Amino acid sequence: MAPVRFIALSERGIQDTNEDSFCAERIGNFSVFAVADGLDGHPAGRIASDIAISSLIRAIRKSDVSPRTILENAVHDADREIHRQSEQSRERSGMGTQIVACLVDDNLDCTALDIGDGSIYIINSDGITTPRDHASPETKGRDSHSREQTGQNPPLSKMVSHALGEPRVLKDNDFTELNIRDSFLLLSSDGLYDYVKRDTIQDIIMENGSNLEASCEELIQKALSSGSDGTITVVLVRGQTE
Repeated sequence: MAPVRFIALSERGIQDTNEDSFCAERIGNFSVFAVADGLDGHPAGRIASDIAISSLIRAIRKSDVSPRTILENAVHDADREIHRQSEQSRERSGMGTQIVACLVDDNLDCTALDIGDGSIYIINSDGITTPRDHASPETKGRDSHSREQTGQNPPLSKMVSHALGEPRVLKDNDFTELNIRDSFLLLSSDGLYDYVKRDTIQDIIMENGSNLEASCEELIQKALSSGSDGTITVVLVRGQTE
């Protein structure tokens, strides 16, 4: 069995509240990593983020299906619950979140979902990439429920919100399958990736190597010193062979 090591840190920075929620734990057959980033300017962002993460955990615990199906179910469940609470409560009206998530099995095969702004990085000696850089040509840009393929509008049951009020469907290229052996996997909120350049992220993680805590702390401090005014959440994973 190839081990996986990980650490997660979340810092509210200059914000009064932390709008992010995350998961970094072993659940069933998977190591589960996710960051839900509460949308700026939306009320109750933390509530929406918590719904997204709790929906993911429930989807894993109650389902014996493929990793992609688990992630699809989690997103749809979260989206429905966020809409329901948003409609029933004035204080939660318009709340929203974005989520990135990865399920990693014991062979270090990873199924990644990104309906955010591309906040998952794979870092190794070859460089720093995103899951979509590893997508097959067949899935890049393809929408599995598109009007072009079916000749019909997608059913409402397939609709989710990239950001609440912007309905869309889950596309094939929202999902990527890859192996993280001998690599680092970084999931983060916009408080990090909007302020720290990709090359700097790679340098920090590769220089600290197996000291994952040092990497996370240095990334957060780098974001703060670069003017980050949002919550900074980082989940750092290392896929090992030894």
